[in-house]
Amino acid sequence: MNLIRKINVFFLVSIMLSACSTEKEVIVSTATLTATPNLMPTATITSTPLPTATLAAPQIIEFYQLKFELSSTSDWAEIQFLNPESILSIKLDSVNYPEATTNVSITGISLFRPLESLAQVPTVTATIDLLIDPEKIPQSFNILSRHGGIGGSGMQITLVNPLGNSLVQELDHYWADPNNPGYNDTVFEVSLINLVTTEPEKKEIARIAPEKMLWAFYYPWTAWNLQADCTDLPIYPYQQDKGRSIKTLSRQIEQAKSAGIDGFLVSWVNDPDINDTMNKLLDLASQQQFKIAIYLESVPDPNDRTVKPDLLINWLNYAIPEFGSYPSYMQVNGKPLIVIYSSGSAPLSTWQEIIASVESQGHFASYMGMSSDPSELETFIGLHQYSTLGTENLEISVFLPGQTFKIN
Repeated sequence: MNLIRKINVFFLVSIMLSACSTEKEVIVSTATLTATPNLMPTATITSTPLPTATLAAPQIIEFYQLKFELSSTSDWAEIQFLNPESILSIKLDSVNYPEATTNVSITGISLFRPLESLAQVPTVTATIDLLIDPEKIPQSFNILSRHGGIGGSGMQITLVNPLGNSLVQELDHYWADPNNPGYNDTVFEVSLINLVTTEPEKKEIARIAPEKMLWAFYYPWTAWNLQADCTDLPIYPYQQDKGRSIKTLSRQIEQAKSAGIDGFLVSWVNDPDINDTMNKLLDLASQQQFKIAIYLESVPDPNDRTVKPDLLINWLNYAIPEFGSYPSYMQVNGKPLIVIYSSGSAPLSTWQEIIASVESQGHFASYMGMSSDPSELETFIGLHQYSTLGTENLEISVFLPGQTFKIN
């Protein structure tokens, strides 16, 4: 089993540089969250060249690999990890019934299938690989198990080891709770304490991202949209033409750098005015030791929030050769970084088809999705969240997924 560390979630601090009228330029803070709690902006402008996310020195990690087999004779079953802090990574390995819908995340596993399939396939089993941090092994790994009113579920947990696999525990939930027959909630305690008597596995992994980078979402298109009044007015009035002048763009880069920001994720659709601004930004950023990357607006039509593959393929075939070769354009693994807004608006298979089509034209990029699900690293080089407003548990929902690994 090979491990590749995913790119860090390095731009959860989001600052929009935009305007609310044709005359005013407004800086609005939309979030103050970062995957590195101690990362704070500084007031010092640096002239040190920024990293480009090429392969850095390898890192050694230690882990225990557990194999979960979740079996269900119900139309649905799920388990929730109640204390997932020790999980380094999780990945769906296999499902014996292709028609089943299986969701895997760092907080749990769910398995759904049509009721009519119960007669044809009495038992559906999903196999999941889980990596546990040896330094964070809990005394008991608590799991909430649930299933529908028909049938039940069970789990077999095995420690995978090069010297031989060993059974950790079997959980029997093939019964119904008369007080809660629709969900049958039951909490199981899985003892992992015996893992400490086993030598953890060690793997050398490659880092593909800088330790810390702070990015801001940058919106070049809202400046000429007279849609709202603003009460927080900028010191410098905004120009009244559609594009942004070299002077304005240069000042905004300087302002961002003075706040400790390393780069702009530029909200992008294939529009002549936005493309002109992109070229200006890239030229200026090359002179000012600043980074730029596209934030692909994958669902640009506010009245139709579906992904149009043919449209995005054409856009990417234009953007990658047009912008990707600039020295200031952010590179990951030697390829330009494309960050995708609302990637969840289409299934992963659609994104795989889009990427394959663009690559067939000789245009290669590193793509980052919008999700906290580590299993999506099968398609994307990394993950991000546009906003964490309303998220109840940031530690579990954002920070833990931000430290996970891709399992090959």
